[in-house]
Amino acid sequence: MNSPATPDFASYSRQLGLTRTSYTVDEAFEHLSVKSSLGWKLIRQGLLGTPVRLTGKKTTVLAIDIAKLIWDRQQDNLDKLVP
Repeated sequence: MNSPATPDFASYSRQLGLTRTSYTVDEAFEHLSVKSSLGWKLIRQGLLGTPVRLTGKKTTVLAIDIAKLIWDRQQDNLDKLVP
């Protein structure tokens, strides 16, 4: 079975409406439609990229990492982890 080609995630993130480079983890969880506990589990498991701490003590996630996870969910790769 052929899988669709992997997109350019920078362009894909803009198509999803992710217009900023990074988002706070709470905003990322909102875009993914997951609760905080599941979102942090995804981060710990390395499925949502590596969060970055800014000097303002806010932890952020890159838009491209959000787009990658959404793409994976759409490809049914993570259905057992993310409802």
